[in-house]
Formats: sequence, C-alpha cells, structure tokens
Amino acid sequence: MKRTNLYYLPLLLIVIFPTMVWAQEKSSINDKSSSSLNNTDVDFATNIEFIKGHLSAAISNKQAGNNELTQTHTFHPITEIYTLIRNQLSSADNELNKTLINSLDNLTSIVFKSTPTEFIKSADSVKILLDKAIITVIPEKEVANIKFNMSTLINLLKTAESEYDVGIANGTITNIAEYQDAQGFISAANELLNKTVSSLNQTSKDKLTVIKDLFQELKASINNKEDAKQISTIINNITNTIPNILNVPAQDLAILVSSDTESSEFINNIRTLLNQAIENVKNGNYQNAESLVIEAYLNNFEFLEGEIAKHDESLMKDTEGLLREQLRNLIQGKADVQDIQKMIDKINIHLNEIEKILK
Repeated sequence: MKRTNLYYLPLLLIVIFPTMVWAQEKSSINDKSSSSLNNTDVDFATNIEFIKGHLSAAISNKQAGNNELTQTHTFHPITEIYTLIRNQLSSADNELNKTLINSLDNLTSIVFKSTPTEFIKSADSVKILLDKAIITVIPEKEVANIKFNMSTLINLLKTAESEYDVGIANGTITNIAEYQDAQGFISAANELLNKTVSSLNQTSKDKLTVIKDLFQELKASINNKEDAKQISTIINNITNTIPNILNVPAQDLAILVSSDTESSEFINNIRTLLNQAIENVKNGNYQNAESLVIEAYLNNFEFLEGEIAKHDESLMKDTEGLLREQLRNLIQGKADVQDIQKMIDKINIHLNEIEKILK
C-alpha cells in the first residue's frame, strides 16, 4: 500500500490519542458522547496511523539490513498517504505541514547511507510530528473519545486484512511489501489499543482483555503466515466485539474501510472518483485530482486486489499500474486533459473486465 515525498526537526514528544486524560479521572468504557463522530477526522487519524504502520515496517527492514524494502515503506506508500492528509494539515498549520513533508523526504533520502540507529532516530522524529498533526487538526474531545480511537483501530485492521490477502497464499509470501504492510498496520492498531487501555479505569481495562488476547492471536497467526481466511476470522471477531464492549451500535463507529463491501460498489466508487478527478483537471485543480485518484486506489482498488489476482493476476497488476502510477504521473505532470482522459478510459476498460470475472 496504503504513499509521500520527504527533514528532521526535533520537537517535544507529544503523547496523543487515548493517553490524554479524559476530564480529571480515568475514563469509563461506557462513557458515551452525545455527538456523532466526524468521519473526516477519523479518516485523517487513520491515515496518520497508516504512515506509522509503514514506518514500523521500514524500521524492521532497516534492522534486518534490507534497504530496498526499507525504502519501499518510506517512499511510495507514505507519499500516497501523505497526499490524503495534506490539505487538512496545511489548513490547520502550514508550517507543521512543511516540516512533516521535509522530515518524510529526509527519511527516504537517508535509507542507504544511515545506520539503523540513525534511521530509527529520524523515524521517531517523524512519529512525533505525526502525533502533533493529530492534536493540531482534530479537536481534543474527539482525540479523547474511545469510539473515535476504536473506529481508527478497526479501519487499520480492515485494511491489514486486505493487504494480507494479497501478500500471502497457501502459507507462502507472494508479495513481501503487502505482507509487511499488514504487519505494520496490525502493529499500529495494537499500539493504539494499548494507549487506549492505559487511559481507562480498571473495570474498563478488564472488559478489553478479550480484545488484547485476540490481538496476540492475530499477531501470532500473521507471523505464522496462516491462511487469509483465518486472519479474516480473527479480525472480524475483534471488530464485532468492540461495539459490544463499548455498548454502542456498530453504526455509531466511523468505519471507513471494509473488506466486506461488494466488488461492484468498489468499482463504482473508483469510476465516480475518476470522473471527479477529470473534472478537477479541467478546472486546473491537479492537486485535488491527484488526491481523488489516490483515494480510488487506496480506499477501493486495494480491497479488490486479492480477489482479482485469484482470477487474473496480470489484469490486477496492469490495472494497479495504470491507476497507481501512470494516471497519477500524468496528473502530477499536469498533462493535457485529453491524455488524462485517455488513461481514465483505459482504466475503465480494465474495470469492465474486472467486473466480469468477479461476478
């Protein structure tokens, strides 16, 4: 996966998310917010956590001496995800936005010339900036809301599920980057869970014990490269149990990504986003057009990749290349509208073929 271009400025560590004190005492798991969650803010927080997941994978690869995979997790994926948080962050604090871009750029530039210790230090500085971005963009009442954090956690798990489905087949790694994406997102979700639990009173902590146990089972299953169906079962157990523990309807949570959505809905979403992208291009708004294309890929096509590959791996890879790279390169280069439209038309032809094989 699901990403940006990337300097290091030391900042004071800001502990965010559930580690904030809720009122003047530890929170109860049954505390209910009268207001509904802001999907845009949950999406922002989820994308921040995706970047952290990639950083986790990058650090593991750097420690293992694999600079190529380290760069994979610091360059393309982070480039894409950053694009999805750029507008919100720049509107809230443009200087922080610039610092984050430069820090991510710097992290990519030092992959091959840094020691593991130096790389981890720089990666940790990026995490500090990401934490600051959260509390800069998102209101404190949301950052401190357990439903908000559990929504983010579920979004991470659902994306990890789709990444794993592409990365593993019959106990064998078929796509190392996607497999490590799944590991990184599970790691980010687990860290978020631990922070959440640390903010709760003892009674509420006890209620979340079952989730912590399921996370341990999930981590072990992923490390053992078990069948994707087993991973899906564990993740579904977690995501179905959380609303019950919180004593809220599942619809009260802001679940933005789902591996359970029908393939036709994902395909329709992609077409709609591509239509919106070309309209933005016609209006000269190439930056928004790029964000829409990235959303079409990250939030939609990625959830189809595993199923498409089972029928026609070449079609999956060709369509991914057109959508993730070639179309985006045209938009970044501010190509003529006609050329961009031709590329979208080509992608739509591929989507027609995908529709047929997934029926």
